[in-house]
Order: sequence, then C-alpha cells, then structure tokens
Amino acid sequence: WTLPAGHLVPPTTNRMRYLEWLARLEKVSTNVSKGEGGGGGEVRVLDVGTGASVIYPLLGASRFGWRFVGSDVSDEALTCARVNLERNAHLNALVEIRDARDDQGRRRVLRGVVREGETFTFCMCNPPFFNSMDESGLNPNTMCGGTETEMVYPGGEEAFIKEMFRDSLEMKDSIHWFTTMCGK
Repeated sequence: WTLPAGHLVPPTTNRMRYLEWLARLEKVSTNVSKGEGGGGGEVRVLDVGTGASVIYPLLGASRFGWRFVGSDVSDEALTCARVNLERNAHLNALVEIRDARDDQGRRRVLRGVVREGETFTFCMCNPPFFNSMDESGLNPNTMCGGTETEMVYPGGEEAFIKEMFRDSLEMKDSIHWFTTMCGK
C-alpha cells in the first residue's frame, strides 16, 4: 500500500465501521424485500472520491467480496489507487477505478460516473468537508493532512451532499441506497 505525500491517510477502523454498517443495511434490505433471512445477490458499491488509498474498495472487496467502482477527480489519486489495486492483485477482478471528471475536467459526483444500465446496491462517500483550505485548519482538534482536491469543494460538505442528492433524484433506479459520511 502506498500514498503520495500530502494525501489523506484514512483511519482504517472508521472506514471498516462504515462498511460494516452497509453490510447490516444490505442484510436488512434483503430480508425486508424478500421476506427471508440471508444475504441477497451480488453487492455492487460506488465509492465516490475513492482517493489514493482506495481504502473502501480494498477493505470491502477483501472482507465481504463486494464489487466496487471507485471514482476520483485527481490524476495523482487515480494513479496511486490503481497502483494500490495492482499491489492487491487478488482483488483486481472486484474493483474498477474511474475518472469522475467530464470532458472539460469538471468534477462529477454520480451522473456521468455511473454508466447507462449500471446498477449499484450502495454509493458511499467521505465528501470534501471544507469550502477552502483555510477553513480546514480552523479546528485544531480535527486537523488532518490532505490535498485541496480531497478536502475542498465549492460550498463545502453541504454543497457536495446537495449535489449528490440532486443526482440521486435522477438516478433512483441505478443506486438502491445513497449514503455518505458527514463530518460537520
């Protein structure tokens, strides 16, 4: 596993808890929809902003056998995520990495990342929390390293989640559960 200098170092325990919560949600959803116990069919997850660590897909594929599409908007993160996936070759068949930028280089959240006819059990996200890098350093108790691309979105976390929400209205048949981690 490798990370470029300055990129977020994900706390693995918190990431695993998010995945375990999704596993419980999937089991409950399957039980309710089928009226029976046990898991359902193949679980496919879209990891919005997978980052250089590609931590959610690596953990989720190895622990649960889920299939993942990890998306990002940074060349450095995309390259490093692919290297980390190659270093875990036994998971290659379960994880795909996608560039979430459009042809003009603009960030996309869901629309344009999910392909026509594709369906996912979940989308998951640890969104950029701040409107600026200056804002990210205001609370010394939450100070963490990270690149501007990882930590900043115009309008901060609220704007990012609202865009995800708007996308979800158009994509309700493509993704069963829309989830995100909130930091603020």
